[in-house]
Amino acid sequence: MTILFAVQVVLGLIFLMAGTMKVMMQDKARMRMTVLNNFSKKFVSFIGVSEIAGALGITLPVWLGIYAYLTPIAASGLGIIMVGAIALHLWRREFPFAILAAVFLYGLYHIVLGTM
Repeated sequence: MTILFAVQVVLGLIFLMAGTMKVMMQDKARMRMTVLNNFSKKFVSFIGVSEIAGALGITLPVWLGIYAYLTPIAASGLGIIMVGAIALHLWRREFPFAILAAVFLYGLYHIVLGTM
């Protein structure tokens, strides 16, 4: 197992968990992540579904050995979400969360470069 594969699995699990929480348990997610209260339920669900699709896109092609071109596309899409998250957390002066999102973005950047 390579380091790149480990990064893909870890980030895939993180985004799968976060996305599932935003879609399936939105009320609990809003209590834990107060920043979600600024957005409509439909938008939060859209972000959650996007995170789930991205998580599957960065992990399944590696495990199944098919459609490898989807991995950098999925990682790029998740990267766009992370850029928005960084901007939002900086605007709200939530610097630890912005740093965490930047770390995720860094991992996604390496997934894009490593799978192209």
